[in-house]
Amino acid sequence: MRWSLATFLLLAACAPAAQSPLQAPAQLPARVEPNASGYDIVLNRSEQPLGQTFAAPPDRVWPLALAAYTVAGLRIDGSDAVRYQVQTRGQVLRRQLHGESLSAYFDCGTEISGSIADTWRLKVDALMAVGPASTRDSSHVATMLTISASPVEGTSSQVTQCSSKGRLEMEIAQTIRQALARQPTR
Repeated sequence: MRWSLATFLLLAACAPAAQSPLQAPAQLPARVEPNASGYDIVLNRSEQPLGQTFAAPPDRVWPLALAAYTVAGLRIDGSDAVRYQVQTRGQVLRRQLHGESLSAYFDCGTEISGSIADTWRLKVDALMAVGPASTRDSSHVATMLTISASPVEGTSSQVTQCSSKGRLEMEIAQTIRQALARQPTR
């Protein structure tokens, strides 16, 4: 049975809590578009890709994806090895990720002092899922992020919604691709 990425993501995000220890992310992708290769491309609200397809089955990609998730700097708050899903809930980031300003990864708008992502406290919720692609020997890895920012100082309860620039998702995909290239072929 061929699962489209849209079906897979909807099932992953809407599954009842009894079936999985993971919670659905607060926001779903903005749209799914087919491309010339037949794979669906999921785009976030900033038109950045959320998913990548790999020429390896899900059971081979899953451990590599899990490692890539942590290499990207995301904390694992829950994982479901049967459904190939991992989740982060409420990870707080401040100023930098991998030695670079958070504004390189996220867009939260600007204020007089510059980018909000670089000066405010960011809270990240993330869900990554590995699923089948168009063939039995291919997988699709989708990463969904929900980011919000709040001021560090003062008593303001203001919260600003942010969007991903797609860089973190692409770093996860690149790490998986490199790990697959180092593995001997089966």
